[in-house]
Amino acid sequence: MCWSCYKPAKSCFCDDLKPFETTTRFVLLMHPKEAKKNKTGTGRISQICLKNSELLVGVDFSENRRFNELINDERFLPFVLYPGESSYRVDYKEIPSKFSENIQNGKKRPLVFILDGTWPCAKKMMLVNTKLHGLPRLSFSSSPGLRSKFTIKHQPSPVCLSTIESIFYFLKAWRKGGYPEISSNSDDSVLLDGLAGIVNFQIKCALDPHLKSYRKGRYKTQDEKRDSIKWDKRKLFFEKENFQSL
Repeated sequence: MCWSCYKPAKSCFCDDLKPFETTTRFVLLMHPKEAKKNKTGTGRISQICLKNSELLVGVDFSENRRFNELINDERFLPFVLYPGESSYRVDYKEIPSKFSENIQNGKKRPLVFILDGTWPCAKKMMLVNTKLHGLPRLSFSSSPGLRSKFTIKHQPSPVCLSTIESIFYFLKAWRKGGYPEISSNSDDSVLLDGLAGIVNFQIKCALDPHLKSYRKGRYKTQDEKRDSIKWDKRKLFFEKENFQSL
């Protein structure tokens, strides 16, 4: 067992990843159900790729000592990467000046909380973690034709990405918005390499008739999959103004 990615040694590819530094501090809030997905979860691989990051497991972090240390640390300016009606698109420079000026002049370092779980789990985490409600939300605009390459998972909507992809595209949009970041596009590519490692290994297992994970049909691309019917009638993201039920 590899105690970095929590995968069996035979499926571990940590040595192939080249972790990189970022100006932004990333904190992954991982749902317990996601923590059990050692084979297909992207949260742990994200944390391995990002030197300036850490991972906390739970649902409600209100009483979590480390979470409260981070959110109250005067060195940081905390945000939450979460789409919705009230989010600021970083590539469009929508972050209000009262926040962005502190980042641009180096007075505060950006700290970005990321919810790592299925979309329903992430929605529940946003609901119960009221301290996240008061943080400015960040998002990025989706380019035409952008689809998740996490083909072994069915996303509820074409706009939905895996955790590791969200970080990759956030960093790309962050630099486009002119915010200071020491990582480069070539550094960020290790995130997609990590995703490819997860997907390729799972597909390899699915093609092996001697394994329990064997499946006769191939995995469909995101374009080939049908949009989830139930999400047409449910709010995909948590918004205090229109939230009704999970």
